Amino acid sequence: LLLRQALNFTAHVAYKGGIVLFVCRQPHLVHMTDRAAMDCGEFSYTRNWKTEIFTATNVTFKQEVRLPDLVVMVHTKDKHQYSDHRAILDCGKVTIPTVGLVDTDCNPNMITYPVPGNDDTLDSVQCFLNLVKNAINLGKQKRKEEA
Repeated sequence: LLLRQALNFTAHVAYKGGIVLFVCRQPHLVHMTDRAAMDCGEFSYTRNWKTEIFTATNVTFKQEVRLPDLVVMVHTKDKHQYSDHRAILDCGKVTIPTVGLVDTDCNPNMITYPVPGNDDTLDSVQCFLNLVKNAINLGKQKRKEEA
């Protein structure tokens, strides 16, 4: 049920022409995250997170920028520090919905659409990314058909 809700919301964001940002800091998952974002024509951020990226865009980029409409968290922990990723808190501050793969060691309370699953194995993460990517592509395809 949680996975279906997350994918349905993701497809609706893509259907409405929204921006989806994939976020991950785990070194062994970065390449898969970047590839999934490229495959569906969206964006990824796999570098050190600076809280000003969402909360002070005019300072960071020297101009106003459009924030993403959805953030997909592949792993909710920040690299090896094992603390909650700052992007989760920043999304909450600026009311950006999040979809996240949540393991037993993660706090699902700040994730808008938590998806229970193993966020450490490559196969599980690849399955999650494929489902999200397909939902985005289906939403965009439906939008083209109705245009």
